[in-house]
Parts: sequence; structure tokens; C-alpha cells
Amino acid sequence: SIQSITNLNLSFNKLTSLPADICKMKNLTLLSFFSNYIIQFPPMEGTGNEWFKLLKDNVEYLQLSQNKIGSKGLELILSVSWPYLQSLSVSSNEIETFPDASRYKNNFPQLNYIALGRNRLNSIPRNLNLVFPGLKTLDLSYNNIGELDLKGNEALGLPNRLVELDLSYNGIRFKDGNGGELEFVGQLPTTLNILYFDYNQCVLDSGILNNHFKNL
Repeated sequence: SIQSITNLNLSFNKLTSLPADICKMKNLTLLSFFSNYIIQFPPMEGTGNEWFKLLKDNVEYLQLSQNKIGSKGLELILSVSWPYLQSLSVSSNEIETFPDASRYKNNFPQLNYIALGRNRLNSIPRNLNLVFPGLKTLDLSYNNIGELDLKGNEALGLPNRLVELDLSYNGIRFKDGNGGELEFVGQLPTTLNILYFDYNQCVLDSGILNNHFKNL
């Protein structure tokens, strides 16, 4: 029966919305819509996240990369508690801003991987430690982060278990030069052992990195 399906891959199609009938598949653990044309989620009563609420209890892997999902769609995903979700991929979409992470505390207790690369983000999302406390891999490559001004602003708040961080191809530069570099590196989790920082507009000093990290 339809309820016995655990893996569903609808990648490389021409879907513009998530099929409403999928919410009947209560045992799904893997759900992939890679490379479609998804802009919106099925219209349902209430806030619009009911579709995800019907799936959340078993899904471990959610693949939504290479679609047309915007910031509003990301907010709907984050607004649901996913007790078993380990991997969330929303790269190559049209996400411009990351919602206030403090609104979604404890919604992703098991998440260890999130791909946000190839979107339109113009800043590093703040306080991700609040919503993804166990995150180990964060991909923010190929966005539009540009100038970083950390002095006087709130801390980055990256998850303190982060092992891999990709900030390549963002045109990153520090407003305060070396002072900004020190501030930035000082806010990175010491657990990092892989940092991609190529194709930006500044170079991180190896001495600063060696003093801060143990395993990089």
C-alpha cells in the first residue's frame, strides 16, 4: 500500500508544487525532489506548513535542492519540528534571507547536515546553534555574503559541534581588515577541521588559524 513506502525520489521532473497525496505516506524516511520547479507547497488550511507536519515524524533525509524555493518556503520548513531529520538540502534555490533562528529552537534535534549553497544570501545566518545544535556540516558556498562587519553586531552563533564549513565563492571581505579577520576566526567553532574559504576577497592568515583551531 501507499503507506508502506519509505523512500520516494521524484527528482528531475517538472513539478511546480509538492504533491499533496504524499502526506498519506506516513512511513517515508527519504524524500527527494531534486531538480524540479517547485515554488510553493500544497495550499492547505492554516499557516501552510500542515503538509510538512504530516510527514515530520519519520523523515530523515529531505532533498529540495535545485528548485525555485524562496525565503518564505524555507521559513515553512523551519517552522515544523522534525525529530528525526538528519539531512536538509535546499541549495540552488532563490533564498535571500534566513529567518530568525530563535523562533525555531529545538525543531531539528538530529540534523547534522544542511546545504544552503547557491542561493542569494547576503549574510551568514546568525544563531544557527539555536535551531541546529548538533550540526556538523554547513554549506553556504556560492552566495552573496560580501562584506562582513562583526564588531558591535550580534555573534555569529554557529553550532559548536560544526566540523565542516563551506564559505567559498562569496566575495567575503572584512570591513575592519585584520581586526575583522581576528573577530571572524575567533567566532568559528574550534571543532572545525574542514574550512572552505576559496574565491573570496580576502585571505585568512595561517597563523591566526593555527592559533584558533586544533584540527584544521
